[in-house]
Amino acid sequence: DGQMAAFGKDDGGAAYGYASPGIHAIFPTVDAFMNMVRGAYPQVYRPDAFVYGSLLDTPRGPVQRVFITGPDGVGYVAEYLFERQPDGTWKINGVSIVKDDTPTT
Repeated sequence: DGQMAAFGKDDGGAAYGYASPGIHAIFPTVDAFMNMVRGAYPQVYRPDAFVYGSLLDTPRGPVQRVFITGPDGVGYVAEYLFERQPDGTWKINGVSIVKDDTPTT
């Protein structure tokens, strides 16, 4: 929730702070991270709406499902993979997004 709020305020530093060290290794600066998000994940960067779905326990770690209406008006399902940090906090360690083809009727 904090990262989505940070994107909404264009607070790249705060949004980057929710990313895991592995994500930081791939995108070593706030600017690199934000450029990636704006380019690859516009649904996350500027959603028209979103609602949280189930939290799944997977062998790779917890996955939070988020149902998003993107800026293009299309529905998407995002799955955020979380990683527990040595200090006990949780950081986002990746996200996958697919179009939501689930019928609404």
